[in-house]
Amino acid sequence: MEIHKPRILYMVGWFYPDSVGGTERYVHLLAKAIQELGWDVAIAAPAIDEKEHQYTYDGLAVYRYPVSLEPSLAEVRVKVVPRYFEVFQDWLRKNRPDIAHIHSRTRGCGFFHMQYIKQLGIPLVLTIHAADFMCMGGTAMLWGVAPCDGRLHSYRCVACWLKKQGVYWPLAMLTARIPVFLSKMMVGMPGKHASALAIKKLFIDKQKRDKAIFDFCDKIIVVSKWLLKVLLLNNIPERKIFISLHGLPGAPEYEKKASGLSQAGTLRIGFIGRFVYIKGAHVLIQAMRRLSRRIHVELMIYGRVNSEEDNRYFMRLQKISQPDKRIKFCGELRPDNYKEVMSNLDIVAIPSLWLETGPMVALEAFASGIPVIGCNVGGVAELVKDGINGRLVKMGDVRAWARAIQWIYEHPQALEEWARHIPEVRGSKDVAEDMLKIYEEVLSRG
Repeated sequence: MEIHKPRILYMVGWFYPDSVGGTERYVHLLAKAIQELGWDVAIAAPAIDEKEHQYTYDGLAVYRYPVSLEPSLAEVRVKVVPRYFEVFQDWLRKNRPDIAHIHSRTRGCGFFHMQYIKQLGIPLVLTIHAADFMCMGGTAMLWGVAPCDGRLHSYRCVACWLKKQGVYWPLAMLTARIPVFLSKMMVGMPGKHASALAIKKLFIDKQKRDKAIFDFCDKIIVVSKWLLKVLLLNNIPERKIFISLHGLPGAPEYEKKASGLSQAGTLRIGFIGRFVYIKGAHVLIQAMRRLSRRIHVELMIYGRVNSEEDNRYFMRLQKISQPDKRIKFCGELRPDNYKEVMSNLDIVAIPSLWLETGPMVALEAFASGIPVIGCNVGGVAELVKDGINGRLVKMGDVRAWARAIQWIYEHPQALEEWARHIPEVRGSKDVAEDMLKIYEEVLSRG
């Protein structure tokens, strides 16, 4: 007799073979681990060409459903269901899973999708991967300069968002205080001034949708301790929340590098990440430019350009790095060059300008026996213990970064000491075991 395999659907905003980031990699690793534990796994994500696609990626069944490439303003503001939504509905009815696990909140994978899943009576699990789920500005940085406590409030959040858009500070504060009825009148009106006045009503609408989403969810998973605090601060029931930190696959590429500097007398720092402003590569470059040329330090930058905006930032990085030959752009970190790259780095730098929830690159550095120098906030500060397995530096402070790099150069023995105190890194199977307990708990209720 054939044994019924429980069926799980993972939903995410993008997926391979598109250009993807940490969330999509997380889903890929989790899906493979859950599949190995005997579950029937499917992944669904919006398509990038307004068409349906079904294919297999690394042994996983993938469904891509159409979304509009030119959405209306009402669709962007989540006032109407996305175009082609009925295609997704029809597929979900025909391929009904036992449980659905959402990993993104985008126009193509968001409120209406979660609402429909619950209408079908399918248990729903949500993982919050980044600050942008709660924060309008997407960074969890208050006024753009300091970590926010995460408490959602219409006046503060709207003023902060407006300032981030370049609105003059006093005007942002004044606009955030307008009555809701006036803000409501501006919704749908043309012009940037009307849009600014409408933000307060749109924020309140978002809060209502977020509350509905949290009500839909049978379980809410967070991947960092600071995200847990934010949810509790905003009155999300603790019984619904589960914290499960990131994990890496137990693949052979994670080999411990030899102790000491990779090249005699030269400190090699690695930046590995996306070419976007919030990842802070420019801070690192500016810090390098402040160092005396007599200091033998090399900055090896690895990344990939995924969009025109990324390319503009990348060109800016190249411009501000010239003519310092110690700063090298080394292309993309790939599976085929991973071991060689990591074996030649002495420390990995994470100069992010937002509150990270991982990040995965810190775990990869630790798994390779490499200490980390990173910003003293968010998920980085949860992983890196200052002076024990790495160095924490004030976010965005170029001088502080320069001083920290110079200190490490002058005290290379610290790298060996830090390497000895790198913590054990969780594996993706550990994450899968966390999820399995949650799935079984959720399914047992029905």
